[in-house]
Amino acid sequence: MDDCFFVRDCVYLMPLFDIVRPLPICYRDVKMSMNVRRSILNCSRHCHSRNISIRCYDVSDDLMTVEGSLKDDRLYNTDNEESVEYRDKDTIHHILVKMDVSIPQLTILAISAELSAIPNEACRGAKNCVNKLIGLQIKHGFTDAVRNLLANSEGCAHIMNLILSMGSAAVQGAWSALSRRTERGKMPSIDEAIMINSCWLWREDGPLAKKMKHNSK
Repeated sequence: MDDCFFVRDCVYLMPLFDIVRPLPICYRDVKMSMNVRRSILNCSRHCHSRNISIRCYDVSDDLMTVEGSLKDDRLYNTDNEESVEYRDKDTIHHILVKMDVSIPQLTILAISAELSAIPNEACRGAKNCVNKLIGLQIKHGFTDAVRNLLANSEGCAHIMNLILSMGSAAVQGAWSALSRRTERGKMPSIDEAIMINSCWLWREDGPLAKKMKHNSK
């Protein structure tokens, strides 16, 4: 343990570069109290942030626009994928996606992606993978459908993750948009396929699904 030092009861590995990280072996070799565990967590340093922001716009009676942004910030210098040189801490990904969806069906009518910040210029080759999603309906099974279309050598994992978040937000946005046009006390006229069996609350034999089916008659 000559290459270790103690800080507030934490065992740390002396870093080879300007990063201080907990030594994983400590958890196996040192029997720690809860206070020591808290100290180790308090000693950790923020190294990366991912922020996803999504906005929905009620464009017309049958159209909604969903805009999403994904931003990855690396807070330490890191290896450059193309050389042995270090990359300065910066925004490693900034991806913007815009899609038009029909309401109440939530079918993707148009979609585009913009790669404002990327780690490698070659990443731009994946920009048009989103076109595969045109015509896809945001409903039960949407996640699997998007993964099947984008989780491959022609796609981008970060674009895919943003679109999956946008799909969930689109359902909420459609509910808000349709609620503006619905009589108070009644459910919005959203497509049943979008809601039923999408989660525990909307299970097929649950009260909300039964109420939606009753209102659609």
